[in-house]
Amino acid sequence: MFLIGDSHALAIKAAALDRGLMLHGGMIDGGRNVNIGFHDRIGDEVRFRKPEHQALFETYLAAAGVTSLRDFRGPVLCLFGMNIHYLSRAEIWSEFSIAHGGERHLSQAVTRLATLAMIEGAIQFYKDLIDMGCTVLCPLPPRRSPTADTNSIPSVFRALEGVVIDLISATGARVIDHRHWSLDPEGRLKAEYAFPDPADDVHGSLLFGHRLIDQTLAEASTFAA
Repeated sequence: MFLIGDSHALAIKAAALDRGLMLHGGMIDGGRNVNIGFHDRIGDEVRFRKPEHQALFETYLAAAGVTSLRDFRGPVLCLFGMNIHYLSRAEIWSEFSIAHGGERHLSQAVTRLATLAMIEGAIQFYKDLIDMGCTVLCPLPPRRSPTADTNSIPSVFRALEGVVIDLISATGARVIDHRHWSLDPEGRLKAEYAFPDPADDVHGSLLFGHRLIDQTLAEASTFAA
């Protein structure tokens, strides 16, 4: 498998290394920097616009023994456009309601268009990979709504999860949805799947990475079939 994504890739990569699993690739940049306007399609290749992104990408490709993702024989795990904690920040949504009625209620159609506008580059990236013949799997990030950095709104986070899943799925990529095992009955991330450092209220734990890899491998086999 070839992993390419934001900082949520770190838990997946760490779990792969922990079990000796061959997983090429890794993190390119923070999610907010790979949502819009970050790549171009040139023939049967994708190229990142920032030189540091492209250099890192080429390093990952070389380690996998290929020069383009179209030549990689295996699933591509991509996390772009899934930094939902950032998409759901209060500075965007605090004046509106997307879950209930009211004077400033936004319809599902408007919410979808607003979300698409925030991750249109990531959606195009998925479309490009699919068009290149890649098998693309997209592990959903852990459901964590940080307040210190982004002031994420939990109710908006949950609403946008579904929107992002629909947008990415429409490209032909498959979203790996872990919520049936990662959430408690109240819909919150179980404590064991949260990164143990209290200063980090965004990422998943090593155990989360392990379980996500297990599910990804299982779904990758059915996708190939």
